[in-house]
Amino acid sequence: LLVEKCGMNTLDVVKALSTRLKLDPRRISYAGLKDKQAITRQWISLHAPSKIQTTEFESTGLVSPGFRVLCSQRHSNKLKRGAHQANQFEIVIRNLSDTKGLDSALQRVQHHGVPNYFGEQRFGKQGRNIDKALAMFAGKGKVERQLRGIYLSAARSFLFNQVLSARVLQKSWAVGLPGEVFMLDGSNSFFKTDALDQNLHDRLSAFDIHPSAPLWGKGTLKTAADAAKLEADIVADYPEFTAGLEAFGLRQQRRTTRLIPKAFTFSLQGDSSIKISFSLSKGNFATTVLRELITMSE
Repeated sequence: LLVEKCGMNTLDVVKALSTRLKLDPRRISYAGLKDKQAITRQWISLHAPSKIQTTEFESTGLVSPGFRVLCSQRHSNKLKRGAHQANQFEIVIRNLSDTKGLDSALQRVQHHGVPNYFGEQRFGKQGRNIDKALAMFAGKGKVERQLRGIYLSAARSFLFNQVLSARVLQKSWAVGLPGEVFMLDGSNSFFKTDALDQNLHDRLSAFDIHPSAPLWGKGTLKTAADAAKLEADIVADYPEFTAGLEAFGLRQQRRTTRLIPKAFTFSLQGDSSIKISFSLSKGNFATTVLRELITMSE
């Protein structure tokens, strides 16, 4: 089903579909979670080979408060988490009081990217997912499997953001450090280097590679020298996070510290509004782009 929703998150839609169709929610799957406060579209798959006919959706439209099914089709495979490659955004910023610095800020985002922070929505309302993660690590109460994944992700993202903040302060988030682990653009592949040479600088300028920071878990840091010292010093301040993530079996991974919006375009809409369009690979946040854009223009 291609679903359009507003004022509901993806799990709300899954619950509504499960109730409406009398279908076990474990038979409803999706590639990723969409924000609640936005008009979003995403594909959702239902594993019900004989129970539900495609014509049922076509005849009723399956319209419910907060979402509607735009179209439906049969497929031989269910959607799996992370199966999507990217998300497309179209955002209008209204009631701008001053647009003097906005044009140069837009150019900087377009040509240099932004620090690749996890957005605030990763941490739940008022950041409560962090407290819930710590409670889970301390063994306080039983946590549902789906929520467990959300809390683990929040804790991991929190540590990543702390390391990234330190690199932003020292202005190394986009250029790398001695002992850096670089990631190939659009890939999870990475390689370590002891020193930065002209070839690496050229590849950085071409957005072919990006510096990275750890997504915490079991195993040793992949970095060396200055990069490893910075990462170890930062995470040492959060032993309950590192121990908890390791205890739940997560393994060390990497994430780029630089985010480059793809197909980035913008246009003024009158005197006080601007429309921005861009694409981000999965796991990256449009709110991060907007925050840096507004900060740059101040």
